[in-house]
Amino acid sequence: MQIVFQVSPDRRRWVRATRRAMRPYGTVVWVGCLIIMLGGVTITVLDPADPQGVVFIVLGLVMLVLGLSLPWLAVRMQGWLLDSPTTVTVTAEKLSSRSADVSAEIAWSTVRRVQETPEMWLVRPGRTHMLMLPKDGTDEAGRREFQRLLVERGLAR
Repeated sequence: MQIVFQVSPDRRRWVRATRRAMRPYGTVVWVGCLIIMLGGVTITVLDPADPQGVVFIVLGLVMLVLGLSLPWLAVRMQGWLLDSPTTVTVTAEKLSSRSADVSAEIAWSTVRRVQETPEMWLVRPGRTHMLMLPKDGTDEAGRREFQRLLVERGLAR
């Protein structure tokens, strides 16, 4: 069995995939920013002359903006990886990714999770690594075979 995915260097798609993968951390960012801003409001209400309250409010807002722009920044920092199309070959033992500049192999034993979205699969071999497999990157038979492989490995929901 061998399934081949063609991954185009579409930065918008990568930003959507990264945003989807980072979604659980978004709550942490929102709550952290809210706590910092709430502390600033409390300081400002208790002592309007203290400038630290305004500093905390501004810091919370800056962290919120940075948190929301993290997917875009992550893709921008890794932009050199997206300069050329990538071919991902999936076998029963491993996933092999090859482009003009980079090649990598990931053993299925290291894959922690696979998220399925309407347009792609996000293969997560670790907390900070992700491999995007677009559903339109292979034919219908390849999609069915990949789904069957995920079920066999206990990675499909």
